Amino acid sequence: MTRAVRIVQGDFGRLALLDMDQPLVVHAHSQCQLIFKCGGMDSAFRAGGHELPLDERNAILFSSWEPHQYLHRADSASAIHLSLYIEPAWLEAVDKKLHGMAHPALFSSPGAEMSKKTRKMANSLAYMLGWSGTIETAELEHLTFELVAGMVREFADRRILEHGAIGHPASDFRIRKAMAYMGEHSAEPLDVMAVAKHSGLSRPHFFALFRQCTNLTPNLYANVLRMNKAVNQLSESRDSIAEISEELGFNAQSHFTRFFRSHQGVPPTEFRRALR
Repeated sequence: MTRAVRIVQGDFGRLALLDMDQPLVVHAHSQCQLIFKCGGMDSAFRAGGHELPLDERNAILFSSWEPHQYLHRADSASAIHLSLYIEPAWLEAVDKKLHGMAHPALFSSPGAEMSKKTRKMANSLAYMLGWSGTIETAELEHLTFELVAGMVREFADRRILEHGAIGHPASDFRIRKAMAYMGEHSAEPLDVMAVAKHSGLSRPHFFALFRQCTNLTPNLYANVLRMNKAVNQLSESRDSIAEISEELGFNAQSHFTRFFRSHQGVPPTEFRRALR
């Protein structure tokens, strides 16, 4: 079973050192995500119809809201991943020259061949999380910024960096209305008919237009919102797993656990245990 070595949350977002031994469902994040191999077997992700290697030379860069899936063969040994879920607003606040961090096409390609300097910084951050004991917040944030900013400057789309853009620029007002409605009801199971009706669209038209505007299905978008709430509840509250499950509209705690593990790799109890 996948094991969370350590998870750290802060203004920057979330850093997770995970010992992965099982695949994940297709999912996305509202943050931009950077993934580095820090031990174990080589592995791969799938995004945009392409398989992306994750190994000593190649990192993975996902823009905010970019659908992707972790691939892991059943007969493979585990792989240690350093995953950075970076809040765009934090990065832009630290460096005013970085724009458009929330843009869903920030990285023109999700595959990135690392320099030796980047590899060294990723290893240092993984060591800090997994084996250094007490973590100095200022040192952690500095190293995180240097690693992320370096990758952004090298691999992000120059036009977005120079001019910036809002995240998820849904062009149709009906889809913006639907997204707002889904945000207000994110702690409930998705009722597609209710969202479509609220948007003034038929169900088939709503599905097609939503995907056209966001590159996501309504279900995938709703799952991101629900996962964000779950992570925040586990991190910031003392509510039990059963209480959080009920607050998020799951019929049973086991359903919540299965949902959480299929997206994060670990069950909610393991996620909370690893938080520091």
